[in-house]
Amino acid sequence: MEPYKPQIVNPIWRLLWKLKATPRTHLLLWNILFDKIPTGANMMKRSFHGPFWCHLCRNDEESTEHLFLNCPTSKEYWNCIIAHYPSLKAWQGHNILDA
Repeated sequence: MEPYKPQIVNPIWRLLWKLKATPRTHLLLWNILFDKIPTGANMMKRSFHGPFWCHLCRNDEESTEHLFLNCPTSKEYWNCIIAHYPSLKAWQGHNILDA
């Protein structure tokens, strides 16, 4: 059975489904791009009562953009990943939101 692939106009969505990645990775990327990650900001929209700050840096409200792009702790993790996988350096500084 083929995985569900909605009709998508934007080329970034087509590229997502063509990636040679596991279904779990496709799902994670899909959730990130559609802002469906259960971050503090998204949980607040669903009337969840709890801490809404970033659990990594404790400096800002936890949103998908903050968690994956702007959080200082996440940036440290990304830098470590780039250091171990030099082929990813081409992506350094690229903002997926501008794609």
